[in-house]
Amino acid sequence: MIHMDKYSEIPSCNNLTSYPTIIDIVEMIAEQEEKSVESFSPLQSTSISKMIRNGFYTVIRGEKKGTTELVPTSKSGLTTYRGQNRFYETCRPSLYRDYNEGNELYSHLQISELKVLLDSHPVIASIAGNSLYHPQIGAIHLNIHYEGLAQHYGIHTRLMDFTNDKWTAAFFATTHWVNNTYEPVYPDKDNRYGILYIADPSNPEMHAIGLQYFNRPGAQSGFALRMTPNQDLNQLPTIRKIFFRHDANASSVTYSMNQKGSRLFPEDSLIEKVDSIIKSKTFSDAAIAVCKESYYRTLSADEFKLLLDRYGISSQPKPVVSFPDEELTKEWNAWIKDGADRYLSSLHVLPLLRF
Repeated sequence: MIHMDKYSEIPSCNNLTSYPTIIDIVEMIAEQEEKSVESFSPLQSTSISKMIRNGFYTVIRGEKKGTTELVPTSKSGLTTYRGQNRFYETCRPSLYRDYNEGNELYSHLQISELKVLLDSHPVIASIAGNSLYHPQIGAIHLNIHYEGLAQHYGIHTRLMDFTNDKWTAAFFATTHWVNNTYEPVYPDKDNRYGILYIADPSNPEMHAIGLQYFNRPGAQSGFALRMTPNQDLNQLPTIRKIFFRHDANASSVTYSMNQKGSRLFPEDSLIEKVDSIIKSKTFSDAAIAVCKESYYRTLSADEFKLLLDRYGISSQPKPVVSFPDEELTKEWNAWIKDGADRYLSSLHVLPLLRF
């Protein structure tokens, strides 16, 4: 069995061959998972056995009073992982890698514009209200994680992606973005090793993005670690590191296990719309109002207007992007036909966490 502490230091040319591959690490995690649940029979329908079934979500009380969050289930529980195909001496969320006042303003406006867009969707409005009814907890008022969704669709945020699915973490640890697609990383002189971060479940800034209607975060069993501008993932006391050596066979196996990435990136109509929001320098009046209320409450209206003018932000009455009426009608009809039932069927409520 691999002992993680032994591989917590950056490998050198002399000892790299002694380091594990990503498959070795996945097997180590799987062994730990099995030990943690070995006393529970998968044939018995107990709370614990349901909680550890991949693809299900545990219903818990949300951060906001009266709301519900849906946490992806896993044999790893709330232990989460982040895979990277290379190590960076300073590791920060996308917003803080080139941090300045203007970039932060654009991020906040983009998240706000995304919120305006999502709130216009009838299914999202429905699940954010009390229209879903679960027999064990009654009406579900889902907490929509707007910033988490923004992060998963390419907007720069203060969040760092994590997952409690070992194969998802392994995918991002052994692929890179080439020609608008993910391809396996094969070892070469410039990229010989990667890193897997393991987060302690006790970190209060780690949040489940959960099962949303647009399900890229759900497909990736997504969690998000909220960080501040001065924090470095490598220095956080709740984060452990394990380095691994890149291996062609291990990268290929991981790539195949994730269906070449298609398992983690389901097609949906939100992808192109978020891309339009990212490229825009004009934002809707509604998004600007949301941005002011959410992020700049301490500024007066005149001060906020000066901030917008400083970075050339213009406004317009209509949203930057919208869902076509025919698309909304089609998706709403599919939701009320059987979509809501399928959504509810993936939820499980632990007795101790019921309302």
